[in-house]
Amino acid sequence: MRFVLSFLLCIILISGVQASALSPFFSPTPLSNKDISVQRQNNSPSADNFIDAVNQSWTGIVHYLSGGYEPKLRNAVYKPTVITITGQNSDLSIAVFSSFKDISMLDACTKHNYLLAFEQLDGKVINPGESFNFNAFLTNLRGYCTGRGAKTFSFYGGVCGVASQLFRAGLSSPQVRIDKRRGHNDRYMQYYGSEVEGDDAAVYERSKQFVFTNTSDFPFLIKTEESRNHTKLFFITEAKAVDQHRVTIDKKKITPLTIDLSKKVFKQAQISKISCKNQISPFFVPQKLDCQTHYQAQELSSQSFRSRYLKLQDRSL
Repeated sequence: MRFVLSFLLCIILISGVQASALSPFFSPTPLSNKDISVQRQNNSPSADNFIDAVNQSWTGIVHYLSGGYEPKLRNAVYKPTVITITGQNSDLSIAVFSSFKDISMLDACTKHNYLLAFEQLDGKVINPGESFNFNAFLTNLRGYCTGRGAKTFSFYGGVCGVASQLFRAGLSSPQVRIDKRRGHNDRYMQYYGSEVEGDDAAVYERSKQFVFTNTSDFPFLIKTEESRNHTKLFFITEAKAVDQHRVTIDKKKITPLTIDLSKKVFKQAQISKISCKNQISPFFVPQKLDCQTHYQAQELSSQSFRSRYLKLQDRSL
């Protein structure tokens, strides 16, 4: 009896470890590709537009997107969380890509600047073919707390955390191309964590810009949420925009302070072959063929990024 109980306990523990290991960091844990649906709260004519539908159903959507926070970048294959918005006239499937941040360690001035930029991104729409320059976006904001660094750079301190979240969300999104990204020279542990991950993006006047482009034929919406010193940033588009698309992230540590990171976008292409085999039967009864369909993955794009830090900083921000 004791042996049986021990065996069952091992099975449960192993299953839990496997489930945890498969949890991606760009989406809530666990990844929700099962049939999730929310009721559209307002069936006005304008809700036929996916952006209006998302905004009108946001309370229900964000409930399903609540979950654990996993801020680290991992070598994995990423796919979106798919949610169906149901309406009286039609249903709409959306694809969601996420990135999270813990802001509990930031000092008051840094947190103020971070939230100023973070909250202003909510509701931003990136149209097909449009490029978004985060530096230009920041210069139009007012009310920054003066931080460390050049006095001419009024929004220094805090906003790089938002750029880093945009970078991580963009890495997981097949429809996003990162055009300009620079890493930091110093990596502040309370700002980004104690491990060198290569997942941060720095912004500083013209020398360090962060720019990305929507390469799809569909717009995508940026949504933000903040609760209890944890923030979530979402890229949301129609599910058909990224149908059968997958992103692979490969991260290699070249030196203790140098990281090479690559993003590849794949799409499941046409059937390459169908292989079948006869099922063995001891009785001479006709059996159905056991067939497997093989799909070919087509690589659509590839990007690489190098992060080279001079040192780790442990002082408070």
